[in-house]
Amino acid sequence: MSSIPVLQIIFYLALLFLPKGTTQFTISSGYTQKITWVQQADGGWQANDDYGKDNGVWSTNTAGVSIAYQGVNEIANVSKFVKLASTNVQTNQVSVLNRQLTVSDTPSTLTLTQDKEGLFDKPVVISYSTK
Repeated sequence: MSSIPVLQIIFYLALLFLPKGTTQFTISSGYTQKITWVQQADGGWQANDDYGKDNGVWSTNTAGVSIAYQGVNEIANVSKFVKLASTNVQTNQVSVLNRQLTVSDTPSTLTLTQDKEGLFDKPVVISYSTK
């Protein structure tokens, strides 16, 4: 199996489940790095790590995640790893690597979890802010 683009999967899932009007979100725990994305005027998301390093402008399309960085555009096909059982993501029927994903939220956080065999067996917590 090819390597799993974990960070791109997290970004993709965040944009599926974050509320409309979200302007910034940060992986606050559950991943090796703290990454913050800030929405740009053109709709892209500027990513920076917790040291302030530029990680490019990120966006999504139907198949995956595109990252533009220093004139190079890379695309990660997350559709091989993320399956939507319904077109209505609010029903929460999403699997990652063929294991059910559980999404829970509060007014300022989103948590992604799976069972002990899943990619997100350690919960990933995403803090966010809206307009």
